[in-house]
Amino acid sequence: MLLVFSLHSIVITWVFMTKFNARYKQAITPAHLLPNLLHPTLQGKKLKSVEKEEAVQYASDTWPSMVPTIIKFQAKTSPFQACKFTDEVTKDVEPLAWWQSHAGMIPDENLAAMKQLLSAVAASSGVERVFSSYGLVQSKLRNRLGTDKAAKLVFLYKALNMN
Repeated sequence: MLLVFSLHSIVITWVFMTKFNARYKQAITPAHLLPNLLHPTLQGKKLKSVEKEEAVQYASDTWPSMVPTIIKFQAKTSPFQACKFTDEVTKDVEPLAWWQSHAGMIPDENLAAMKQLLSAVAASSGVERVFSSYGLVQSKLRNRLGTDKAAKLVFLYKALNMN
């Protein structure tokens, strides 16, 4: 009986981990990994090497001029001074301010990319509100509503309800 219970718990654990990993791959994309890699405190320390490679590849595809800056950041070479990586500095300075302190030393395009990456909202509440609005607009009674018309109605609904 103990062997059956143990086997059963192993199967349940395996199923859970399989589902968790599948969901993780859907939710966490290279666009999420790159800010972790470029965060002055985190520096991608808890990322797997595959995730680091995916993040750098994403940067290469999206902002090709950023790759040399990423390499210098990871190596902590010029223009990134070793004293700026200390715990005292990184815990008191916001990541975006840390990167902006390097203005003039790295290309402006890279600073704009850092601002975009490090200030992105990590919540899904906005999307959930839109889906909720779709639920109000397209109901069982209005199930033949086309996608375009439903989108326009949701837009109007949201525009009229902005206070």
